[in-house]
Amino acid sequence: MASTRSRRAKAKPARRKTRPPLTKAGYDIIGDVHGCHLELTALLKQMGYSKRAGVWRHKQRKAVFVGDLVDRGPAIRETLETVAAMVDAGAAHCILGNHERDFIYYYMNRGDGKPIREHNKVRKKQLRETHRQLSVEEGLISHWISWLRKLPLVFEAPGLRVVHAAWNHNAVEYWRERNLGDKSLYMELSDHKTKPSAYLDRLLFGPWLTYEKDGKEKTTRVRWYASADKLAGTTVWHGAFRRNSKLPRREMTDQEKRLLWGYPSDAPPLFTGHQSLPLDAKMKPMRANLACVDYSAVYGGRLCAYRWSGEKVLKASSFVAVPAHPKTQAAIRKQKEIEAARQAEKAAQAKQAAAAAAAQDAAPASPAASP
Repeated sequence: MASTRSRRAKAKPARRKTRPPLTKAGYDIIGDVHGCHLELTALLKQMGYSKRAGVWRHKQRKAVFVGDLVDRGPAIRETLETVAAMVDAGAAHCILGNHERDFIYYYMNRGDGKPIREHNKVRKKQLRETHRQLSVEEGLISHWISWLRKLPLVFEAPGLRVVHAAWNHNAVEYWRERNLGDKSLYMELSDHKTKPSAYLDRLLFGPWLTYEKDGKEKTTRVRWYASADKLAGTTVWHGAFRRNSKLPRREMTDQEKRLLWGYPSDAPPLFTGHQSLPLDAKMKPMRANLACVDYSAVYGGRLCAYRWSGEKVLKASSFVAVPAHPKTQAAIRKQKEIEAARQAEKAAQAKQAAAAAAAQDAAPASPAASP
């Protein structure tokens, strides 16, 4: 009897139950990485991937990246190298995101020596980190543009669809067999009103609705997946992707309602990124056959993946994620401080130059020299 009690006393405490590793074949759809490489490798490890011969692989599964590998984060080059190695080895798939598109547009010309889109302040600011991190070595930018141009706009497998922002039938039909490697499209893509450009925007940005607030023009993303006739109402607030008190309650116009083209409830499960969901958002499908996997890793949220194994009805329990790494966030803050100081110095120099010019204009003219 005593020996039994002794054995019980020496028994090890029960371990906390953890989710067993997934061994069933399928796809792991990974959200917008944006240069958060520490989070990416942590997520791959958590899902049972291991690095062999320089490539992260899973014995039964493949990763699918929804795009937006570049911009904002501190390890853009490392992210590109990891994902490209996986894709080139057949261990993953990757589709184009809007940030890759803008990167390509910035550096590629449309055939007449001009860039596909003008180099304005917004694009320069957005691409600042990508340019800085890929300018450390000659030829690095052109190398990655060459690789990114070949990426598809959508990924499809039996019973599965992946697109960066929004699924639109006509846009998918146009771009399914095309990519930005086709330079013959560049002149048309320089005009956002052409069919190739409009269709590309539908896939990479989704539709936007414009409204006026306090005398200023505002925009909001639209619930493209919900048909207008199935919403609880038809105001701008009802049609917005993120509803808040600032949105007007006016009726949407017929043209605006057409932006709600819908995604059929009997269509294959669809995964998107792009939306930068709120930091406190719960990881769950938006609908039974629709899920977003962008949980704002680069903004301090989580790098998320959905582990799809053939199910037609998506479930919250198949989401996995890792939190933003403190080192990543510290690096982002540091770079923002450096950039803010640079801009302040630039503004101060411009102010000094303007003051010097004004002083010179105000100074009396020197008397003419005697002959």
